[in-house]
Amino acid sequence: DFTGSVFRRFTDGSSTIPQFLEAPVKNMEDFNKLRWRLQPDSPGRCENPVFDAMYAYAKLRGMPVAAMVCGLFGFHRHLIGVESLMTAYYDSPELIHAIARQWVKLTKGAVRRLRKRYGAMAVFFWEDMCFRSGPLISPNTFRKFMTPYYKTVIDDAKEQGIEFFMVDTDGDCNLVIPLFMEVGVNGMFPFEVQSGMDIIKVREQYPRLAIWGGLDKRVLALTKEDIEREVFGKVPKMLASGGYMPAIDHGVPPDVPLENFKYFMKLLKSREITRH
Repeated sequence: DFTGSVFRRFTDGSSTIPQFLEAPVKNMEDFNKLRWRLQPDSPGRCENPVFDAMYAYAKLRGMPVAAMVCGLFGFHRHLIGVESLMTAYYDSPELIHAIARQWVKLTKGAVRRLRKRYGAMAVFFWEDMCFRSGPLISPNTFRKFMTPYYKTVIDDAKEQGIEFFMVDTDGDCNLVIPLFMEVGVNGMFPFEVQSGMDIIKVREQYPRLAIWGGLDKRVLALTKEDIEREVFGKVPKMLASGGYMPAIDHGVPPDVPLENFKYFMKLLKSREITRH
């Protein structure tokens, strides 16, 4: 795939989840061989017709522009593989730090270019590092291998005039919320309900954190009454607290009827949402 990893998948499309076989980086020698691909000034990295078209549309609609980048855990994960990464923190810390330094160089440079060319106002970090019962790494590991590098990237982006930094991670992210806030992140999404995330409780604990999502996607496959309970049970209170963007807690499941999704959107756009 685009990361250099090797997967095996059914050729008839009968399974959407591939079987992971091999990651591109097993040691420092492997990493040094592909380091040339991870430079911020690579041609086409930050200037291409697709970005230009997206920027033109955003400008036409008066929408803010954000730079979406790979987070540090995701960067390590793509290069080393999830299972190997879990042991590399202990067996190969020098490799983890070397990759992190390259991530800083790449991300700082890319964000600077995107800010200059498109006026990016925010940075979104893709960082799927949590599963149903918590993060894949401990808070201590986070602070040792992620905190200093995130601070460097975010501080540099702030110098460019960027003020909003949002992290995308699935699963139960309760333990990492304060860790990300420590490095300068001020927003997170999507707060998966099936993993125990409750945006009402998160808001009470972190009143200054921007929250996006947190509406149970599974109810969209049920009745309109179920959808109403989910929407009116959370959205009015969250909107009143400020810093909330209503959305489901991941992609729309395949069993959701179109009519139900339209009804969900109608509720979010109705005046009733502010009267509950």
